[in-house]
Amino acid sequence: MPEDDRWYDAEGGRELVRLLTAEGVSPWVEGLTREHLVRGDLRRAARTGLRGAVLDAADMVEDLRCGAAYRDQVDDLAVRHVPLRTAMRAVLVRDARTACDDLMEVHERTGGADGLVSLALHPALVDDPATALAEARAVHRAVDRPNLLVALPGTGRAPEVLQGCLARGVGAHAVGVYAPERHGRVLAACAAGMGEALEAGRAPGGLRALVSLCLAHLDQAAAGMPGAPGRSGSSSLGLAVARLAFRAHEERLSGREWAELTGRGAVPPRLMWYGRPSPDAGVSADHYVSAVVGWRTVTAVAPGAFVAAARGGRVGGDTLLGTHVQARAELARLAGGGADADAALGDLEERYTRSRVRRWERALEALSERMEEATAAAR
Repeated sequence: MPEDDRWYDAEGGRELVRLLTAEGVSPWVEGLTREHLVRGDLRRAARTGLRGAVLDAADMVEDLRCGAAYRDQVDDLAVRHVPLRTAMRAVLVRDARTACDDLMEVHERTGGADGLVSLALHPALVDDPATALAEARAVHRAVDRPNLLVALPGTGRAPEVLQGCLARGVGAHAVGVYAPERHGRVLAACAAGMGEALEAGRAPGGLRALVSLCLAHLDQAAAGMPGAPGRSGSSSLGLAVARLAFRAHEERLSGREWAELTGRGAVPPRLMWYGRPSPDAGVSADHYVSAVVGWRTVTAVAPGAFVAAARGGRVGGDTLLGTHVQARAELARLAGGGADADAALGDLEERYTRSRVRRWERALEALSERMEEATAAAR
């Protein structure tokens, strides 16, 4: 259930947003549910300078089980005997429309650069590109807003899906991309998809893509890895991977392929950092906000973490440029060598995707329970 019902107006929040924006960082909010949206939180947050939102069924479990905001729609879906996964799509589509409308003014004012909403699809779809692409297109049509992105894990056959989405004018978001090799394949898929879209005559300004890393997940996982970097101060696994990802991202986007695409009006993908803290990650809520600052990046912060970051965040300039050498050395300490460290990151990507699948399945279970209750009550 939503906490901190005025999180978007936390003391120091506007200044934090201003400092991030001045450094070229787009501050987004993640972890929203319909209760936040009905209350008008996102609309008000946009007025304070927040520029985007992430929606994921995995964050809606408690509200689906016992909250009031979803009740009327879920009851209607239940009495009409709508299949479970179709019902989940309907729930998410309604939330996504509201969020897109709340951020439309930002989207228009920034020429489409911001005011975007990332809507997660079921993570398991990534193993079936044809089904994933069909679902992405169906959701995109149903939401019917220009500022929507569909999100899937960057693992498995995700590059095929990302390419297909962008080729058809559907904005795409690859989640949980840690390993450099995977990052390269995702960016290549984005380039190919945008190239196909341009050849088909699609407007280049409407093609948007994100590549994101969950930094707290990396730091949480680091505890079980021999030789992992420390998790305090300026050194952590999450920060090391972020620094390397930023370097790799900038290098690839400076190549000839992207130069040609941008010359035709295409907009390169941006990097996003998820930093929702976990008790097991050993870091505070403001750590990632202040420690990972780079031009043309996105920082996604949950409402509760935003409050903590607003109180304790210290944004003092870019923290990513020229830090890749140190980051590579820290990462190599994972397993005594860079190649092994890269393999470890690949394993963490897969583990992250599996954890997202489990969270999504819990959301489906919560929706199923609520629909069964509504059906029983209607008899």
